[in-house]
Amino acid sequence: MTSSRRASSAHTLFPPFDQFLDTFTRGLDRVNPLSGVAHGFRVDLFENETEYRLHAELPGVLEKDIDVSIEEGVLTITAERHEEQRQEDDDRRYVERTFGSFQRSFRIPSEIDRDRISANLKQGLLTIAVPKAEASMPKKITITTTEV
Repeated sequence: MTSSRRASSAHTLFPPFDQFLDTFTRGLDRVNPLSGVAHGFRVDLFENETEYRLHAELPGVLEKDIDVSIEEGVLTITAERHEEQRQEDDDRRYVERTFGSFQRSFRIPSEIDRDRISANLKQGLLTIAVPKAEASMPKKITITTTEV
């Protein structure tokens, strides 16, 4: 996974986004020593002039097993995975079941449009669009000339 952290010189220019980014990357390096599986799931974060966008990798997780919520400035993604692998032949039968619940939370900047947040699941990739509030978007100021 490519780190999305900003260079330290830019870190102070965008405090709300940087705080959001810090919560996004926290805990990714924790791996269960017995299974070798990372806790949680991978998330990529993007920002443009109009929105923040999260891509969460949730292969094998159904829409009904995913919950996305926002409360007190914290966006939380909760997912449950139910997998079963079977291999059978004449002499043996192998069945392995994996069940697990995952949760990731991100503190998001307060200047967002909560009513327009959307989430879409396609082929194991959950995309969450968090639109910025219009008041926080860049605005071009028109200069007028007054004649004396």
